[in-house]
Formats: sequence, C-alpha cells, structure tokens
Amino acid sequence: MRTGGTGRTGAPRSRPRPVAHPVLVSTVTRDVLDHFGKCPRCGYPAQESETVRTFQRGFTERIRFRTCGLPCGWTETESDGIRSQWR
Repeated sequence: MRTGGTGRTGAPRSRPRPVAHPVLVSTVTRDVLDHFGKCPRCGYPAQESETVRTFQRGFTERIRFRTCGLPCGWTETESDGIRSQWR
C-alpha cells in the first residue's frame, strides 16, 4: 500500500542517536603521602597514588592505586567512576 506519494508504507523509522563519548581534558597523578596502610600479603608498608581525570563539562574520575613497597606483587585499584562536579 502506498501512502501520500512518498513510496513508503507505515511510519518513518527513527535513526539511533550516536553515543557521545566523554572528552578527556586533563590528567593529574600524585602520591598520597598520608596513606598508612600495609600490604595484606606480607605486612610491609603499602604505597598509594591517585590519578584524577577531568573531562569536558566538568566530569571527574578519581582512581587510587595501591601497591606493596616490596616486590611481593600485591596491587589494588579503586575507582569512584565518573562523577559530575560542576564548577
């Protein structure tokens, strides 16, 4: 069945919208000097660093990396995900 001379039948299909990926603006890494944790494997003092990634429109993501001060191989990563922090 033809409708209105358009050559199509039924309602027009909607196109999927493209996914907008966040644009990285800056990355800052620093040592956490007040971290007094110990390695859960060997008990040696652990080291911690934090990376803060800032995206376009004020979104931020904090990632904390913990490692053993000795080469026992223990590591741990913790991320709070991407959060909105409007300025």
